[in-house]
Amino acid sequence: MKRMLGKLRKKADPPPPPGRSRQEIQDILAKPADQRSRQEMLDVLANLTITATVTHEAIPNGNARPLASGSGPSTEVSDLFDPTPPLRNRVHEVCAVCLDLDPTVDPNLMDYDSEIWLQGLADRHAMRTINTTLKGLQDSVDKGCNVCKLIESALFWAFPAICTPEKVLVLRIRAGLPLRVSLHNPIGKTRNEVESGLHDVLRTAMTGRNDFNFSDLDPPLDELEFYHAMPDPSRWRLPKSSPIHPSNRKYPLLGYACLRHMNSTNEEVYAGVKLMLQNCETNHEKCQRQQVALLPDRVLDIDTDQNSSVRLVETRNQRANYLALSYRWGSRENFTTTEATYAARKAGIQWNSMPALIRDTITIARRLSIRYVWIDALCIIQGSVSDWEIQSVKMGDIYTNAYITLAAASADSVHDNILSERAKKWQGTTFNIPELGQISCRRPTFAWNHYSGEVGEIATRAWTMQERLLSSRVLTYTDAAIRMECLTCSTFDCQMPMLEGITNLGAPRDDFRNDWQTLVQWYSTRNVTNPNDRLPAISALARQIRNASGWSYTAGLWAETFPQGLCWSVSGERAADSFGTFVAPSWSWASLNGPVKWVGQFNADVTTKTIRWDAKVVDVSVKVKGQNDLGTVEMGSSILLQGVIVPCTLDIPDFEANISDKCILRRIGTADAGINLIPDTPLYSPGISGMQDARRPAVARYTPTVAVPEPVLSPEPWTGGAYCLQLGTITSPDGTKETVGLVLGNSLIERSGWERLALIDKLPGDFFDHGSAQLMRIY
Repeated sequence: MKRMLGKLRKKADPPPPPGRSRQEIQDILAKPADQRSRQEMLDVLANLTITATVTHEAIPNGNARPLASGSGPSTEVSDLFDPTPPLRNRVHEVCAVCLDLDPTVDPNLMDYDSEIWLQGLADRHAMRTINTTLKGLQDSVDKGCNVCKLIESALFWAFPAICTPEKVLVLRIRAGLPLRVSLHNPIGKTRNEVESGLHDVLRTAMTGRNDFNFSDLDPPLDELEFYHAMPDPSRWRLPKSSPIHPSNRKYPLLGYACLRHMNSTNEEVYAGVKLMLQNCETNHEKCQRQQVALLPDRVLDIDTDQNSSVRLVETRNQRANYLALSYRWGSRENFTTTEATYAARKAGIQWNSMPALIRDTITIARRLSIRYVWIDALCIIQGSVSDWEIQSVKMGDIYTNAYITLAAASADSVHDNILSERAKKWQGTTFNIPELGQISCRRPTFAWNHYSGEVGEIATRAWTMQERLLSSRVLTYTDAAIRMECLTCSTFDCQMPMLEGITNLGAPRDDFRNDWQTLVQWYSTRNVTNPNDRLPAISALARQIRNASGWSYTAGLWAETFPQGLCWSVSGERAADSFGTFVAPSWSWASLNGPVKWVGQFNADVTTKTIRWDAKVVDVSVKVKGQNDLGTVEMGSSILLQGVIVPCTLDIPDFEANISDKCILRRIGTADAGINLIPDTPLYSPGISGMQDARRPAVARYTPTVAVPEPVLSPEPWTGGAYCLQLGTITSPDGTKETVGLVLGNSLIERSGWERLALIDKLPGDFFDHGSAQLMRIY
């Protein structure tokens, strides 16, 4: 492909292809990837911005119509974007640092297969990443590149104190979207090392080529985005007479954005939100509803009159649109409904008695003409176990049925405002650069790693993940802007619409197992105030997957995926912290107070290797506590595994009060060198004999609140006894075999049983050759 494109570039520029109609572009994108011709890909690239905008119904204009309907004027797709292909014959004049803001300009500079990359760019706003240093950028400025001059000027305007020559710049180019530039410290270097000069790995980066791994970089010190300011925020189409129309610019692929309002109470902000909602209701087929949803059992009736009182009402099967709030309670006392205040809340709630966030929520709902609001602290009777159990089961339906969910990302607690003046750091500026004209720049609306997810403190809370994913629309108030997400697209009030929508778990899926593993990996990084919420806070997502798949849910795992579902491990270089109380059985990821992952070759997306599951699940016994059958489980829940086990020792070389989060696994009776192991939680000796003989102490999870003997203190490293149970065998295409197993220790819940201590993978293929088949009850 590279050779072919190189030959094409040596020829004279071909005449531009005729503009394709919207329907033709849609037909091309509907084809399987291997059936699209190169010319078709180039035509789609040429019309990328308007194609993406129209196809996904993302134009914030109440008169816009979906492409699929075939209605609207029969105009060419080049309304907004010039049809000239972006692959132009200018290899020798392209800037090696910024690529003239054309991510497809020179396949010889691409760091991965250009055919695949072009295909990806035709399908969506694929991103090209370029790495350089500030010194490399300045060298390009000296050679006369005006784009690099723009970037240099903006960096020194915004961050003069940290702009030093050795800093690493990462440019992210996406056709039709703003240019993103982030500033980083050199890879893996401390401040002293940075000041002492460049290290070897960055020397080749001076050319602007991708010669180092972006994942090795520290988080950005700061970021800027560059864009053409749209003259009319309510419309994304431009007449060809406009000076910022792509056909009138030397760099046509630099994208657009709207100016950011510096106060979230601005009338134009509300108008923009209404336009986004109107467009979603009118043009998004995936977001349509057959009928207005049932209200939750209790809601706040706020009326739409700004002077009306607010009161808690019981709905009794009433249907109406309502707004649900997703937020972080915070450490200060919340404003709640209890059995003692229930009657008073129904009589009426004084405006000044409510915290700032609740007042702002009601204000937003009234401005959007939504009469009813659901807030958990006020609509669930706090302190009532029975009401909590009833309402927690309905939590998924509450967010799914909401007309819109308001996510208060800029509020750290219920006492913070989200309607306020924005900080001065979010204010941008405009540069007038030769050949570029007036270009605006500012700090980005959202951090790059939050492109498709949440932002703010609510992104750290366990409950808010399912609240977002189960909602059909989410309106997020961030520090910098307002974001509207739906099942079709994602739009900031000052950005061009993106293509990603909220994940719809109710849609048909080929692999629910992979969905769940991804969700758990996200979820496990979040925090719960009450450890007993670890399973209930994801139970609504589990319920939706169960309804769609028919699978059986067991304490955070699925019976149909055993034993593969057991192949999770702690994520990181140390054992996870203990909750300090029983939350879930040891074989469930929910027993860990920390992030987990599914280990490499046993992940759900294995394609090139053969897996044989050796262990068999004979019995699953899960005792549910309360009315939520997917929520809290009781101590004593267990699984019975049948498999080959081998006796092992665990050497504990590093310890503190006999508690350790590192150990070495060895098979008994062999000359094994030992395998380094990170256990699920810190390990300790409970002061009872091990399973092999009385000379070797048992090893157990350290759970302080479980009624067990105190740890046996020892001034020296110690060795304990354990078993390793074979879960599966993986065979590579070359015939090489590896095994994976569970490391088991004595259970402190049921002395006749066992508990999981760790997962260990990449064991030699013969590790279990001399083991024996056993039944192991794991608690």
